[in-house]
Amino acid sequence: MVRNAVPAGVLEWAEEREALRRAGEFAAADAIRERIRLAGYTVQDTASGPVVQAAPEYLTSRPADVPDRTDAPDGPDLSVLLLLDAPPAGDQPPWVVEDAARCLAGVLRATAGHRAEVCILDNGVGGDAGTWAADAGGGVGIESVHLDEPVGFGEARALQHRMATGRLLVWLDTGVELARGAASALIDAFAAPDVGAVGRWGGDLRGSVRRFEPADTPASGEPPRDVHALWGYLLALRRDLIRTGAVCVDPAFAFYRHADADVSFQVRAAGARTVLAPLPATQHLHRGWSAAPADEVERLSSGNYRRLLERWRPEMERLAASG
Repeated sequence: MVRNAVPAGVLEWAEEREALRRAGEFAAADAIRERIRLAGYTVQDTASGPVVQAAPEYLTSRPADVPDRTDAPDGPDLSVLLLLDAPPAGDQPPWVVEDAARCLAGVLRATAGHRAEVCILDNGVGGDAGTWAADAGGGVGIESVHLDEPVGFGEARALQHRMATGRLLVWLDTGVELARGAASALIDAFAAPDVGAVGRWGGDLRGSVRRFEPADTPASGEPPRDVHALWGYLLALRRDLIRTGAVCVDPAFAFYRHADADVSFQVRAAGARTVLAPLPATQHLHRGWSAAPADEVERLSSGNYRRLLERWRPEMERLAASG
């Protein structure tokens, strides 16, 4: 257990809570967690054990307490959704803040002159990244919400959908840097009323359902082209598809891979198109892939792909045969 100069009594509570969790008595463990919170400390469960530290100056929330604006009317044209994640064990690497800061700078550059909001979800990361997000959340049109402990990728994106009120909801990985003109290009890509989702990168099934092959993004000046699956590094959805329940992010996709493909298939099942567009953006290192152990990435990716096949095999086989 990481102690960080925490009073002995709080540490004893944390140890009692850990014993209860191991015994499967989660309600009692949650009650002790609340006692620790009221004492001014937080406990975060990591792969190397619980970490107890002084509570940050900003407020943290449980997932159920994240603002729910699903029934609110559309507000700005765009809601850009930034998700802060970090490796589950060890010290927080500096790239968490560095990537997020670069990403946000690109968003502000790209959305200048547009009606846009930025929704930052600190997925239980805290530390320097939490402080950065709290500071960023003081800016005009930027909201930051801090979870008291991490949730899976699918649940985190669903929470961001709940927070946002933009006509278009934009998933943006913090490894992606938008350029000037990206917001305009994104809005223009939805000009056709039957377009339900737009992305910068994606893949097609060609002759087999075993994997998606990278699809060619149209060149600048060319119209959007249909694609079987959009990648979630930069993916925009019409909010009305979320509000009506036609599209939802399944929390079963706790790891990020193939959650975007599942959403793409839902969009088309709702009668809308998924298209690639020449959005001006640069993809830097994707940490969800590069910072995780290769065997763990493969295990989680394979599980998610099996889930995708179980749900969409007939449609995937049809697309593979037509490709």
